[in-house]
Formats: sequence, structure tokens, C-alpha cells
Amino acid sequence: MELWKAQHKAEVAIEWNPWVFLVPHVKGVMPTFILDKNVPDAAAKGIGKTGICVRVDKAENVRWVERWVPSQLDGVPVVVEADPELRTL
Repeated sequence: MELWKAQHKAEVAIEWNPWVFLVPHVKGVMPTFILDKNVPDAAAKGIGKTGICVRVDKAENVRWVERWVPSQLDGVPVVVEADPELRTL
């Protein structure tokens, strides 16, 4: 039940912050599970929290987008990542 609530909170935060989609280089915004980088084998142990992933077009644009998008939206943590599968024309 707690996982569902966290997922829903992330979805609502995305819905209430549509401006994020207008930031240059942003190609997608979605709920995600953010692994705790301070825990060895966090992926295997499933240690982390629900958050928001902002996907950008190229790795070199991640830092730029990080300056414009806050580290939290409505209390939900945000990570910015390059999505190598996204292609811009």
C-alpha cells in the first residue's frame, strides 16, 4: 500500500508541474524508483525510494537541466538522466 501511495504522489507531482516538460532538452518525465547510492548492492536489496525521473536528450545536457529543475517537486525527489534511446531529429 505504501508503494502505491508513493507512486501516486509522484504522478500527482508530475501532473501539477507541467512546466518541467517545457524546459529545453527534457524529453520525458515519469515516476521511478531511485536506488540509494550509499548502500552497497542497493539494487539487489531493493533499497531506495519512489521519485521522479526527468529524461533529457543527451548526456551533455543533464547538468544544464539540473540547474533548472529542482531536486524535489512537491516533496518528491527528482533525478535527471540522459536517455540514450531518445533521439532528436
